[in-house]
Amino acid sequence: MPDLVRFDNIPIALWIPRDTDDAVADAARAALDEPAFLASFTSTIRQLFATIPALAVLSVTLEE
Repeated sequence: MPDLVRFDNIPIALWIPRDTDDAVADAARAALDEPAFLASFTSTIRQLFATIPALAVLSVTLEE
């Protein structure tokens, strides 16, 4: 494996309506915290980057 250096960060903001029911917000938080979601999200981004030749050289990790 090559020695990697941080190339860039892509911040993502997730928004929810202020008046969202607590149970709905808690369910959304739980879904985001699921290891399966995090793995799927990372895999999807890696697949997207692989389709763009200029980005295929980049490695993707998800920081919690």
